[in-house]
Amino acid sequence: MPHYRVETQHPWPDSSFVGGLALVLTNLILVFPVVHLAWLLRFDYAAALLTTMLASIAYHGCRAGFFCEYRFRDHQITDHIFVFLTLIYVASRLAVRRSFFPRNVRLEYPEILLTARVAFFFAIVLPTVMANMYNPESPLAALFGFGVPIAVVILGACVSGERLFYDVKFGLIGSGLFLVSVAFYACAPHSWYQWSHSIWHLLSMLSVYFIIFAADPPIRLLPGAQEAHIKPP
Repeated sequence: MPHYRVETQHPWPDSSFVGGLALVLTNLILVFPVVHLAWLLRFDYAAALLTTMLASIAYHGCRAGFFCEYRFRDHQITDHIFVFLTLIYVASRLAVRRSFFPRNVRLEYPEILLTARVAFFFAIVLPTVMANMYNPESPLAALFGFGVPIAVVILGACVSGERLFYDVKFGLIGSGLFLVSVAFYACAPHSWYQWSHSIWHLLSMLSVYFIIFAADPPIRLLPGAQEAHIKPP
């Protein structure tokens, strides 16, 4: 699709067939997390990861010249926005703590925790989407889509006096995987893009899966556990 490259002036070297295939297929690492989370009745997380996977497949398929549903630049923007939306959604559950609201308030207004998290989500979404529409490669996009949510999560833990993750083990595994993935994303030379970015896909997508389990109390992740008052092992 040469006209997409001319149109966007994107400075990537010509993709090889195998490299482009790696960039597309490594997104399928999310199939297991999506199925597992759907089985656990966490359709919100499953849908977030599924749409992120599909947007990334479409973007990298277009970048490799396999297929383009619309302009390459729009594929790139779509991919970045869905990645950040997933991160913001997970961050909203960690940033807005139950302990922020007195127990009597939560009993009288049981929806208050959910609505507060939704409000946080939309408050961060607007500048993130605008920054990505302006330039998906701008540092502003990463600031609003990643930096601000992480900062608010840490602030929420400090203000509440609670630990950062409900499940420390999964939180540390997820954070470790993500930090390693950032090295491949930000530090590898552009000539290694096809391979370094494929590794980024594998590590970063797995990291979000672990952080999802760290973001919710364990009992929330057992189907029927709340109704049966079953405590997880």
